Amino acid sequence: MSHAEYIDLQRSRALDAARAIVSGQRSVIDGCRYLAGIRFELELPDLLDDFNMIVGIESESDHLPVGDTRKYWAADALQQKDIEIAEFENYYRKHAIEACAALIPKLEKSCPTIRCS
Repeated sequence: MSHAEYIDLQRSRALDAARAIVSGQRSVIDGCRYLAGIRFELELPDLLDDFNMIVGIESESDHLPVGDTRKYWAADALQQKDIEIAEFENYYRKHAIEACAALIPKLEKSCPTIRCS
């Protein structure tokens, strides 16, 4: 895969993740962690400010166990964290959706039509 193809793929993945957050198909925490993690791989320096809310959400949620890390946590601790996760998701959902909704058209312009349709 060429560097250009890799960048196109990452942009397409970012677009998919942003759309999934907006539609509710991906959790706020998981989606923001993913987007924050690949933002530099998109090679879109003009969009970095658009990621501020997403990076903020990622940073504020770094103590919450989601995904594979949950297997390392005790069940009783997970029960407590699950309450915190639900509260966090409810609080930040609107902010994440607004950030992603603003980002989507910009990502669409940067993606090859074949991968972003």
